[in-house]
Amino acid sequence: MCAGEVQGTSLNYVYFDLPSSREGTLYYDYTSRNHYGSKVSDTTRYYRNSSPRISDITFVPADGFSGTVTIPYTGYDTAGFLYWESGHPGGG
Repeated sequence: MCAGEVQGTSLNYVYFDLPSSREGTLYYDYTSRNHYGSKVSDTTRYYRNSSPRISDITFVPADGFSGTVTIPYTGYDTAGFLYWESGHPGGG
């Protein structure tokens, strides 16, 4: 169970730990390799219900990459408390 479930709050935003460039890239507002809004930043908040939206993020594997990529993230609830931290105790 994540902290947000215990506190009764909802996920508000996340920060991503970026994958290695040899694995691929996270893009915001991606339509093609030459047309995208921006690369995802590890210091930007990506929101569940407002802009910039989590749902507008796309992972594009690097040319020639084959395998599994895990993208850790840290989520915060609507009160600003830690909601979920992937790859850590209590997280996914």
